[in-house]
Amino acid sequence: MLRAMWEALQQHAAMHPGEPFDHEGHMPDCMREARDDPATWASGGAGGMVGTGGGVSVSETAKEAVVAELRRLTDAGTGTLKEEASLLMELKDLIGKGTEGPGYIPKAVLLPMGKEPDIEKALKAHVQIPDVVIVNLDACIRVAWPGCTIKKQGVRGGSIRGHKFDGYYVDGLAPR
Repeated sequence: MLRAMWEALQQHAAMHPGEPFDHEGHMPDCMREARDDPATWASGGAGGMVGTGGGVSVSETAKEAVVAELRRLTDAGTGTLKEEASLLMELKDLIGKGTEGPGYIPKAVLLPMGKEPDIEKALKAHVQIPDVVIVNLDACIRVAWPGCTIKKQGVRGGSIRGHKFDGYYVDGLAPR
């Protein structure tokens, strides 16, 4: 597969020096099929996911522990969050990104979501949350709270349901 792509790249460079190469247009069918097949990716597939993993896949044991912690956050009596279709919560607020104190999800619970440097990046203000953390956390959120999912508000200064922000958010979740 890679050889076929390399040969197409070399042929294009020889015929059209200085012009950009359209990878999608020259991609062999076998590569396109492999890219779209969920079995190819540790994260469960690139198609339809928020980001594309490429890092740490969460073990079932770690995933169960994270899911249990997430469910605890929405317990009727003691939970600090509520699950409701019309609500949203910025992902940075959920994980405590850029704050002095922890977010709703403790750092120890976030650690299985990626390598430690990925988690450190995710918690720093003004640094994009690594895709591997988003993909793994989204997989846990979908199990813990079936009505919720991580989405991205990509318009700078844009608004969703009257809430102005840009970046990732959890659709269907908010503080009590």
